[in-house]
Amino acid sequence: SLRADSLTEDLVASLQRAREDGKIGRFGASVYTPEEAKAAMKVVGLGAMQIPISVATQGFIDVGILQQAAERGIALFARSIFLQGGLLLEPAKLPPHLTALGTVNERLRSIAAEARVSLPTLLIGAVTSLSGIYSVVLGVDDPRQLVELLDATGNQALDAGLAEAAFAAGRGLPPEITDPRRWPG
Repeated sequence: SLRADSLTEDLVASLQRAREDGKIGRFGASVYTPEEAKAAMKVVGLGAMQIPISVATQGFIDVGILQQAAERGIALFARSIFLQGGLLLEPAKLPPHLTALGTVNERLRSIAAEARVSLPTLLIGAVTSLSGIYSVVLGVDDPRQLVELLDATGNQALDAGLAEAAFAAGRGLPPEITDPRRWPG
């Protein structure tokens, strides 16, 4: 996947030839906003797109990007499921610019505890329950996190009501919280 703004006409033509020649299966773009996604979807042959989406980052859902991508046969890869780790932090450990996540994180922890699933399982499961999400992109800092995330991704699909509760808990946060590009230094 390339950044959407790097998909020049020449590059797209080269990628299309490579796909037609069987050298690559798909080519795609990594986007930050629904507007970038709409622009990228106009590229002939685009087969994959990486989007930031989480229970707190729902703009792609709200404007129908998931459905539009599915209609065009574009595989969506979800990134930033944990909102750069912010959704996994205990409310007392949130940095000052993310204190508004405190009540959301408390609700998410309560939902996960009541359902007897880990918080990562809830957050990953909510996103993967969305129609149109092909796969997730997860980052880790150490082997322990890798084991925890492998366990979280290996669980059965979440009950639809549980996923809905997680998305309801994260709805309505301002872009200053949900867009890491706006966070201070």
